Amino acid sequence: QFVERDDFKNFILVSDYLPPMINENALVEIVSPVLSKGRFKWKGNYNNSPISFSMKSDEFISLVQSGKVECKSGTTINCTLEIERKINSEGMEKITSYNILQVNSYQEQGKPVETTEGKHQKQKQEVTKRQLDLFG
Repeated sequence: QFVERDDFKNFILVSDYLPPMINENALVEIVSPVLSKGRFKWKGNYNNSPISFSMKSDEFISLVQSGKVECKSGTTINCTLEIERKINSEGMEKITSYNILQVNSYQEQGKPVETTEGKHQKQKQEVTKRQLDLFG
């Protein structure tokens, strides 16, 4: 690709980090939870691919560590997933990390159980839908 001198400044990257992608209804199967205290990576499957992720939901961490939620084979959570990305030296997008910001619900004996975080998020979304648009 040929770049004109005047357009060259438009092709200079200030940072190689891209804005993170957020999926508010991601389904992640938990393969390996972290049962001890500390900030260790959890393991799971997202879109049929194995991932390592940071669990940033303090509520869900405490539920798992206290034994109130058992992570068995096939335990799936509905969550808000943040995917951090950057551009590598060849100009290709590369995923650098996965973070679960909030757990909306989890499967227990095949039935979804909503978390407190999930209830608050759902209420916030309902209030936002009912609000009138000032400029619309």
